[in-house]
Parts: sequence; C-alpha cells; structure tokens
Amino acid sequence: VQVPMLDMVEFIDSFVVDSPGAFGYLGEMLSAFLDVKTLDIAWLCDATSKVMNKSDQVKVIDHAMKVMTANYGEGATRACFGGPGESVALSQLLGQAEFEKLVSEYL
Repeated sequence: VQVPMLDMVEFIDSFVVDSPGAFGYLGEMLSAFLDVKTLDIAWLCDATSKVMNKSDQVKVIDHAMKVMTANYGEGATRACFGGPGESVALSQLLGQAEFEKLVSEYL
C-alpha cells in the first residue's frame, strides 16, 4: 500500500489538474489506511514532504484529518494525529502556525 500511495501523495498537484476533487479522494484513502494502521503519521509526513508546493502539503494533511473526523470521529482523529510524536512530525512538516490551525479545527 505504501508504494502506490506514495505516488498519489507526491504527485497530487498533477492529479488536481484533471480532477479538482483529488485532495478529497486522497483524504478518503489516507484516512481509511491510517484508521486501520496500514499507514502511520511518520509515513504520511515523509510522503507529504515530497509534495513541492507547501500549500498542497497542508491540503493533504487537512483533507486526511477532515475525512477521518467525518468518517471515524474526533476520537479517531485525535488518536491518529494527536500523539506527542505525531504532533512533532506534523509541526515540523507544516510549520507550527499551520499545524496549530489544524489542531484547533480537528483536535
């Protein structure tokens, strides 16, 4: 799962050109794989760091958190994204200000 999902995350900006809903679709897949622990936040941060545009990096994480909250509840989002190690990794990826915006919205 990690290899094909890496391509989806890394090249999301290319997919958005043809499919404006690509961030939402990616969020659906990521949240499902994160919920069943097929993927983890360390993998997600590493994959998302390969996205060239910083604002697209934020969108990847935002959509994953948004869909996880909608489909699995706030507790699942908190358990997946809110641990100390996860918080550090996400903060380093997105920057503290962007990460805090997502925390206030989803955690």
